[in-house]
Amino acid sequence: MFTCPECNHTLEVRTAIRGKKIGQNYIGCSHFPDCRFYAWPKL
Repeated sequence: MFTCPECNHTLEVRTAIRGKKIGQNYIGCSHFPDCRFYAWPKL
């Protein structure tokens, strides 16, 4: 498991539900909305 660099909670793979990247996976903090860290995977 990976931890969030901002709050040390776990990171999860999520799917964008709006915006330009709808349907694409990204990594987000499990402590959302208190922590808003996210990252798009580099391919």
